Amino acid sequence: IEKLVQQVVGKVMKPETAKKILTKADPNDAAKEIRRLMTVATRPHRCLHFSPSYCWLQNEKSKLWNFVYIDLGERQRKMETRSKRNEEAGSVLTINVASDGPAIFDAQKQTWEPIPSFPFHLPPSATIPSPAEVNVASSTQKPKTLSLLSWNVMFDRYSGKPTPLGMPGIDWCSLKRYPVLAKLIKECDADVVGMQEVEPQFWEYLAALPWVRQNYYFSCNVNGPAVNPWGVLMMVHRRVPVSHITHHNIPAWSGHLNLMPVVSVDMAHGPVNVAAMHLLAPYTKGHENARVGQDNALKQRMLKTIAGDCITMGDFNDWPTNEFSMEPNSNYTDAWTHLYPKDLGKTMDETNTFAKLKIEELFFGRADKVFYRSKKLRPTGATL
Repeated sequence: IEKLVQQVVGKVMKPETAKKILTKADPNDAAKEIRRLMTVATRPHRCLHFSPSYCWLQNEKSKLWNFVYIDLGERQRKMETRSKRNEEAGSVLTINVASDGPAIFDAQKQTWEPIPSFPFHLPPSATIPSPAEVNVASSTQKPKTLSLLSWNVMFDRYSGKPTPLGMPGIDWCSLKRYPVLAKLIKECDADVVGMQEVEPQFWEYLAALPWVRQNYYFSCNVNGPAVNPWGVLMMVHRRVPVSHITHHNIPAWSGHLNLMPVVSVDMAHGPVNVAAMHLLAPYTKGHENARVGQDNALKQRMLKTIAGDCITMGDFNDWPTNEFSMEPNSNYTDAWTHLYPKDLGKTMDETNTFAKLKIEELFFGRADKVFYRSKKLRPTGATL
């Protein structure tokens, strides 16, 4: 322990420090003590750098993989990446609503096409007309209730690789998980589905399913920046009248793209904005610091940008020492704690074999949440 801490911190630790760590009865307390030591490093260590990304490098001789942090801001400065990119045509990121925005399946063309305009409402039917034919179809009956589903479907990006904190890598079996995920989403029959870590291949898998084509449309097209290389995707049921769909960026650092789709549903008492989001995982000290700014960015959107009734759901990637919450005077309520104040409602723990094998116990808890702000709406039930 003394040698490792000296390597990371840059100075010899006091003899009693190692003993203090070893005598901690609770491993979480020991981890906190080690984190405290790392924060007083006399020279910056790579795990303390502001690291919005990382990569795995394999040693040619030993064939062992090494987890290497990359400070993208520092790299772009040295390589003048941004200057070179700015000189290229088409390097500016924009969301083209006509091609990258909400998409619906056209039964005649047998392709997914952009939704021409809002407000939009098309009840499910065996024969689905093209978007041009339905254009601005309105509903005389506006719903009094709304059912929501939030799910981190897990991208396949790091399948088989060790976790950022060193757990052995496992096969994420994404191609086997896709049918099961789709089956459960279908059974839920939710009005609005918010999914995190959606990659283009999962978008395409869902888009090919007959029940999805008949009953839902997507918050973005497959080529849009919202899901490339991965991101948050909403599926909105055709029975729900929608006035518009927008995307808000919730960055963790300057230049970070993290799009949050927001669908405005026309309900009996008035419009309700439903947002689906995904916050950065605090696996490193740099990510913990970045999360402070991202949490504030999300709260800014929830409190000031989005007006009226609002429901924000998603994977908040909480960790025990700093759980995301809304202040009492914000008028936002945690739906789960409102319904089940004595139930922790863990969405990630050892009872989920997949989570147990690929996620550190430190992060077990209720990472997935639903916050709501409304004078009319009240939650009537919630299940995990």
